[in-house]
Amino acid sequence: MDTTREALTLIAGGTDVLAADEMLVELAARTGIHETAVREEFGKIKNKASREGSPTRQAKATLLNNEEQLLLSAVIAFPGKADYVLSKLDISDIKDKTVESLFRKLSLLGEEKDLDHILGVADEVERRIVTRLSVEPGFDPEHVDKNIEDCFRRIEERKLDARLRSARTSNDAELANSLLIKKRFTEGIGL
Repeated sequence: MDTTREALTLIAGGTDVLAADEMLVELAARTGIHETAVREEFGKIKNKASREGSPTRQAKATLLNNEEQLLLSAVIAFPGKADYVLSKLDISDIKDKTVESLFRKLSLLGEEKDLDHILGVADEVERRIVTRLSVEPGFDPEHVDKNIEDCFRRIEERKLDARLRSARTSNDAELANSLLIKKRFTEGIGL
């Protein structure tokens, strides 16, 4: 296991997420260790390195830039957050069809929302996304709750902006003014 940990430490030192993913799959196959166990150990090593301020953490680029993927990433990294996220998320609002499909499948899993079960119901494209997000969550795991709430806030802002544009396009001045007041109010109190 020491050799495996050394290999995981080397992989964690890289910045190429896709290459790291491939190496984790290969390492699991060569060592005969279940891939989930390899990924969990990799996550621990990567988190420890990030807490210690490693150059890898400073150099890495965030792969995720939208709320939908960040919420999915939070659920993958912290399966215990899945029910909360699913309770607040309107899946029909999700723009990315693959992320939408994964959330729909997650909602059908019942209590078993861990990585193995998610990978078990995912198709090939979805498995790649889940694998990528399990390696590189796109947020600081120490602030997962804040990240989740920020994502929901931005989703609500996006929906409000869309309704405002629609009201302006349809020349519904009363609705547009009402939505503009609501937008200014929520921005003012930081919702």
